[in-house]
Amino acid sequence: MGDVLHNREERLPPVGRYNAGQKLLFWVLLLSMAGQLLTGLVMWRAYFSHLFPIGMLHLASLLHAFFGFVLVCSIIVHVYAATGSRSR
Repeated sequence: MGDVLHNREERLPPVGRYNAGQKLLFWVLLLSMAGQLLTGLVMWRAYFSHLFPIGMLHLASLLHAFFGFVLVCSIIVHVYAATGSRSR
């Protein structure tokens, strides 16, 4: 951790094409979108909602909102990191 904080890049292991933040953002977005898809299918009244008990629909609705919140926050962080995080 000290090498990162003191900007000693020559002592750090190679990170590959994408850094840890980009990899984390990818997985957060992927899992959130998958969660949105699955909970959306459960809540889809025309085809699937009659197959699930009302408690499951309430849980799916709550999780759907949570995954949406995570997606929006992740996109805001992504835009901030790409444009506004550098001091000028």
